[in-house]
Amino acid sequence: MVTLPKGFVRTKFEGYFWHLVEQKLYSLKLGGVLMVLKHQMPNQFNNMRGGYQVYINGRRTRLLDDYLTNLVLEDSEIPIKLRPGLQKEKSSDQQFKNTFSSWRASGARSAVP
Repeated sequence: MVTLPKGFVRTKFEGYFWHLVEQKLYSLKLGGVLMVLKHQMPNQFNNMRGGYQVYINGRRTRLLDDYLTNLVLEDSEIPIKLRPGLQKEKSSDQQFKNTFSSWRASGARSAVP
């Protein structure tokens, strides 16, 4: 389970968190790393309102500044489960031991006497 620092509030979309002090939107990546997203400002050439562009199930969606600034800090834990393969990473020594033990179990002989 990943524990987020204080000041983060979850949004309506899973994996995206708003930091109340910094006023920035963060995305939680698979390894448990928080990555800041780029804020998109409206200008004279587009019809957008200020906010962040996120992808939910392959579809582009916007989290507007109006919604994000109205979020309040909740006193709750947010359980975030990583994929089973990412929870434990084997060290290179452990991988070598597994490879070596499987090689010895197969009965392979060394070319050098």
